[in-house]
Amino acid sequence: MLAVPWIFTILTLLLCADASPRRSTADCAMDSIKIKGGSYSLTSMSPSRVVKYTCPQGMYPYPVQSQKCDRYGRWSPLRTPTGGTAREVVCKWISCPDPSRLEHGSVEPMLGENLVGNSTSNTCFEGYQLRGSPTRTCQPNGKWSGETPICDNGSEHCPNPGTPPGSRRSGDRFGIDDKVTYWCDRGLFMFGSAERVCQENHEWTGTEPACYCECRLHRMPSLINIYHSKSAQKRCSSPMVIHTYYAFTLVYHSMP
Repeated sequence: MLAVPWIFTILTLLLCADASPRRSTADCAMDSIKIKGGSYSLTSMSPSRVVKYTCPQGMYPYPVQSQKCDRYGRWSPLRTPTGGTAREVVCKWISCPDPSRLEHGSVEPMLGENLVGNSTSNTCFEGYQLRGSPTRTCQPNGKWSGETPICDNGSEHCPNPGTPPGSRRSGDRFGIDDKVTYWCDRGLFMFGSAERVCQENHEWTGTEPACYCECRLHRMPSLINIYHSKSAQKRCSSPMVIHTYYAFTLVYHSMP
């Protein structure tokens, strides 16, 4: 019976400890919150506070769109797509991948930068037919409008698979079991099939690859814990290289 009071004492101490005040998220210092070329807004979302960054039209906040204040009074880090940490948030111009590689055709005008609103026209050389879009425009989501233009003369077993904007291709034979391999320009991320094989049914295996800039990744929905695989390879001559057996994680949100 003497043990009962001790039990009540222990329970009382535990309850009091749980009811003790915790560090408020308001302790997050606002002097570190800033964005170069844009603005920010602060919202209260129980149990934490969130800062959302915005940029002028045609630009996007890099490397994050928002920061969250945790229970210990610390803002979430400014993680870059490569896993590093930036010192500040800046507004960058949204650009689309280089569209100039049209095999057996020409792209005009040759743009130094492919910014939102820029347009290009695609034409094929004599003897080749155009598949895809004759005109494309760089959109606010960092993607070209329409479909990849391809100039083909129909002489191969499989149709010419083309070279999507921002990518390069090895392999120019399109017979049964022939392979083509794709990789992205420096600083771009590949989604889709890095390798495709011509089949007997005149179709290519896999899906057409697409090379996206980091501005596009910020708008793609729920890209959480995406791991590298042969069907979604990224092959770039940049610090963002991801090898076949290495995993990477992208955490992005919302798409308009």
